[in-house]
Amino acid sequence: METTPQVPPVENKRRSNLLTPEQGLDVRLKDILKLFGFFLLLQTIGMLLYPSSLPENNRAVFDPLMSLLFLWSYNHYGYWPSFADFGLTKEKFLGSLRKGLLWAVGAQGLSYIPGKILPIILGPWAKWAETSMDVPVYLWGWVAFFIRVVIFAPIIEEIIFRGIVFGTIRHKSGRRWALVITTLGFTLLHGVNPVSFVQILIPGIAFVLLYEREGNLAAPVITHAGFNLISTLGLLAETLL
Repeated sequence: METTPQVPPVENKRRSNLLTPEQGLDVRLKDILKLFGFFLLLQTIGMLLYPSSLPENNRAVFDPLMSLLFLWSYNHYGYWPSFADFGLTKEKFLGSLRKGLLWAVGAQGLSYIPGKILPIILGPWAKWAETSMDVPVYLWGWVAFFIRVVIFAPIIEEIIFRGIVFGTIRHKSGRRWALVITTLGFTLLHGVNPVSFVQILIPGIAFVLLYEREGNLAAPVITHAGFNLISTLGLLAETLL
């Protein structure tokens, strides 16, 4: 029997953008765009605050601060489902730690295979729309990069994509459309290069399946963080070697 992650009824009047939460999360599209736009605005401000005299590759050094401000605003103003509503609690994190890390290793292993095979199959097309990642320089650049990618990005992206977007589309259009739209949107946000697209698509599907299976966001957040941690350590190894 199919189970649907449920968000408890919200009585807080400040969360007026929630429609019939007892039936599942249902949020207006314009409010989702506002939330996502607010996050992008903070990231842009962080980029603009970065002094031009410092290395270009460390430009994302203020991202952790902007991400922290976003999460504080999200929690403080209470306009959306709370962290507890999504199961982002200490107890859920501890209970999901082992399973989340195992899923992270599995997703990383599955995404590694097309990363090696597709370039051989596609040839020059494997380079289409490829974007180069700015590898941080200096220790403080790597620290900021690590905090942003391994800690804040998994929490924010899981709240927006799996928690709010997936929950809303599933309520409106059903599980299949929610899975397709959410996963494609998440994947395209990370680039359209055919190789990286498939590599991100695989964990994107895993995050949704794990959310449905566990009924809370703690498990996919841990899997997302573990996946990014492995990728970051691999990038660091390539840089040092």
